[in-house]
Amino acid sequence: MDGLLMNPGLLALLVACGVALYMFLTLRLIRRNARLLWIPALAVAVCATLLYWTAYGQSGAGNWFSRLALSVVAALDLFLFKAVSTLGGLLDFFYVKDSMPEAQQMASQSHLILLQGLFLCAMWTTSILTVFFFARRLASRLWLFFHRPSQAPVHIFFGDYPQAVSLASDLARKKERRIMFVIFPVEDVLPAKVSVAQMFRGVSTGADRMRKIRDVIPGAVVLSARSPLEQCQGQDLFREMGLSRLASWLDLTSSSLYLLSDDPGANMSALQKLPPCKARIYCRAGREGLSESLELVSDHQVVLIDRSFLTVKQMKMDPAFHPVHFVERALDASGEPEGWVKSPFRSMVLGFGETGRGALSFLYEFGSFVGKDRNPVPFHCEIIDRNAGSLAGTFRMEHPGIPDGRIGFTTMEIGSEAFWNHFVEELPKLNYITLSLGDDQANVRVALDMISQICREGSGKPALVIKLEDPARYSKVIDFYTRSLGVCGILILGGLKTWTEETIIDEAYGQYAKAFYEAYCRAADGGASWERRADSIMNSDASPLWKKLEYRRKTGQDYSDYLHRLEKAELCPRSFIEDSGAADSIPSTFEGSHCDNARYASVLEYLAIGEHLRWMASHEMEGYRYAPSKREDLKIHPAMLEYGRLSDSTRHFDWIVVKTTLQLLHGERLKAKTGS
Repeated sequence: MDGLLMNPGLLALLVACGVALYMFLTLRLIRRNARLLWIPALAVAVCATLLYWTAYGQSGAGNWFSRLALSVVAALDLFLFKAVSTLGGLLDFFYVKDSMPEAQQMASQSHLILLQGLFLCAMWTTSILTVFFFARRLASRLWLFFHRPSQAPVHIFFGDYPQAVSLASDLARKKERRIMFVIFPVEDVLPAKVSVAQMFRGVSTGADRMRKIRDVIPGAVVLSARSPLEQCQGQDLFREMGLSRLASWLDLTSSSLYLLSDDPGANMSALQKLPPCKARIYCRAGREGLSESLELVSDHQVVLIDRSFLTVKQMKMDPAFHPVHFVERALDASGEPEGWVKSPFRSMVLGFGETGRGALSFLYEFGSFVGKDRNPVPFHCEIIDRNAGSLAGTFRMEHPGIPDGRIGFTTMEIGSEAFWNHFVEELPKLNYITLSLGDDQANVRVALDMISQICREGSGKPALVIKLEDPARYSKVIDFYTRSLGVCGILILGGLKTWTEETIIDEAYGQYAKAFYEAYCRAADGGASWERRADSIMNSDASPLWKKLEYRRKTGQDYSDYLHRLEKAELCPRSFIEDSGAADSIPSTFEGSHCDNARYASVLEYLAIGEHLRWMASHEMEGYRYAPSKREDLKIHPAMLEYGRLSDSTRHFDWIVVKTTLQLLHGERLKAKTGS
């Protein structure tokens, strides 16, 4: 080592090579994992501290503590570009004078070379921090400058929330789609004084966020906004974000924008800041109250998404949740269903937040069954919540068409002694329980006690649906208890798996509705096409509110009928599905008879009545009630009557739904057999 110090030329060459290698390795490191940049930075700081320690010792500095303090401060100064001007306060030591002995001159030169090498490494570290800290916005602007919007589908996400990444990952399965994320700084990136620590934290956090997105969604475009979205005033939103050219991407009907923050208020605020655009906007907010009103008056094409909405979709799309599996169906001598059920349907909804409201909506619609006397079987759902008293008034005001006695509200602390006494008393009568307290740990704790209680009482096995944000974390313990105690009917609701194209995207949602509507038109031997029906609604003379509500209602009914076909399949004999005779026995138009074959008439009538009950229940949950004439804007409809009070021509609409359902099921069965 002493020999190397006495050969400044060779040392300079080695230092230059070391600096080049350092620059190369740190550049690769920051691209791979910026969080690890502290390792080379610390190595430079330690080496510089040792060099200054030696220099201060030879220059006759004070005691060891003073030497250490001076060495550390001088080493850190390297990262602030101060070495050239001050040389760490050691000008006399590092400045090589002719009057010095030759050995001392060479040692000083070698120390100066080492110092300059460390200075270059420190300067490079600070520089790449600065560049990466500030350059992401420049890179985002350059990307937007060199890429022009196209008609190919583009999905733009504001924020890298877990649900956004999950949905984007599902959307990215189709190669022709472009996925774009706009990530916002978690704090102001231009404070009054920017420190190295702030830059390191910004680079590390930003790189980590970008890497997570690109690991899950290879090829995703990640753009960095200049300031947090909530700090933008909205006069020129995209210019304030530092992404002015992004506006042109949202001015295409093929584009979609997603506002999926956990804060519904922030999402609605961002929606109101958006300039006019043609993109469809998916906004996470409640589908009722002020949010719904803002959606209806917005100039944008807005789709509101909340937990209630997702809960209904998930439970409708998964047959395991359907209430038909938890009631006693009437069976004939050969064990085939007869279209009606023997038992009443009683349920309990624990926790009446967004998920609880969605569960009630689903249960009220898909839990509507017909009994042997062709009347509705008794339906009752008890809502238990600590704030049930205040929630009941609002609910009844918003749902005036729901008959008294079907839905009850009980104010009670879930998990209290009074609750468990009440639960044990009601348990033998229950078909279905949903549990959504807003916290995974609380849900699992109460669920395990319920599973034990169900096993202990041995009084039937109702469905127990548990809402979990992180199902993977708790599924093992739930499976362990259910298998150990022999309890079945435990279902998990929620998690990131609900954030998929199938459950969120309006186009995917519309595919199911369109499939049923087109099959319905074929079954009825006529009807406007899907597109023409939409045009006729939106171009009618009705008010804008009427048109929006009517389109949403009819599309929603087609969607529900498509998914309800699986419940109907559980209520009719298999032979009705395997051959086309049952469907063909229902005439396309009513001409004195709903069914031309007495062999099928009884079961098909039960199915038609059940369909009307489902239709009424879904409308009651949307706030509709009876009136002699229809007004969508006031949510009144003349068909909101019991099946027996309808005219034959109106009843036949329900028969056509049954006919359509049987035809769809028959086609699906044939495809399954042929493998096509």
